[in-house]
Amino acid sequence: MKLLCFAHKNEAKAFIKDLGFKICDTHIDLYSNDSEYLLITGEGNQETTQNLSICLSNISEISEILNFGTAASLSSDIPKYAVRSIRTVYQFHDEYTFKSSTSNDHFAKTDNVSVLKRIGTSEVKKNLSIYAKILDKELWAIGAVAKKFKIPWKSYKVVSDELNEDLNCNIIKEQAEIYSNLLLKEYQSLDHNKKEIIEKEKINFSDFHFSFTQKKKFNKLFEILIKRDARFFLDLKQSSFFKNLIQKDITPKEKAKILITHLEKKFDPKLYEKQAEINEKFPKRGSDIFSINTNRLIEHQELLFHGVIKKNSDIPEIIKELNSINIDEL
Repeated sequence: MKLLCFAHKNEAKAFIKDLGFKICDTHIDLYSNDSEYLLITGEGNQETTQNLSICLSNISEISEILNFGTAASLSSDIPKYAVRSIRTVYQFHDEYTFKSSTSNDHFAKTDNVSVLKRIGTSEVKKNLSIYAKILDKELWAIGAVAKKFKIPWKSYKVVSDELNEDLNCNIIKEQAEIYSNLLLKEYQSLDHNKKEIIEKEKINFSDFHFSFTQKKKFNKLFEILIKRDARFFLDLKQSSFFKNLIQKDITPKEKAKILITHLEKKFDPKLYEKQAEINEKFPKRGSDIFSINTNRLIEHQELLFHGVIKKNSDIPEIIKELNSINIDEL
């Protein structure tokens, strides 16, 4: 059974209203419906630690903790109203503590730092921004308690103030309904995504042959894409591309490679176009002993090459290939 955690009741307002939660324990502000619990932990490290520990001690059937709440952005790349899933949470109190906690969302890429007191100015936020991109007060305590009880956790934060903004609690309170609705929408999309992942398994994989690495890559791309668009699986399955691919007279291994390339293109079209542009300027070598990977040029100005030496005569061949590369042009 899931436990949904919020620091403030206003953050949970849309959940309580739309998901039919009723109060079941007034001592710790605990609610329940037919399938979930919802806890208002209170603000800050101490209240969160106390109330979450009491809740987990009394309710043994909780198998996952989902935290939702407002937070400050520590990055110009994360604007107000954006929702982010948290990867790892750190704690800062005059200095960083060594104990961190990692969420159960293996696709999350945003880190969070929890502080013991409110950070009011953009100047202080900028000093913390070299370590994480999101700032809150409760998540480190949630991670620590969850670890103690051996319960996996995930966290989803909606940005209430940007990096260059000073904290204004009154404005955040006024917009609490907006934040709560954004968080509810995120939560509902999580359930939809799970159904999509289950549907994905209904693809007839006898038509494809994935290596271990390809299967891992396929699953990662698929789950990211359905987070972006809940209809992704349905659209893929009904697309002419997919139907034609199934009918193609090629090996299952070739079909798998084409499908992964298609997902990579959907994942980042601009990156795919740039790689194609580079590959056009640098046609593939026909040599069996020499291969080169141009993809690293996107992030690093370097080439990664692979050479196989089976006999002495292979060495001049590899040198010849290397000498033909115009690295400055690439």
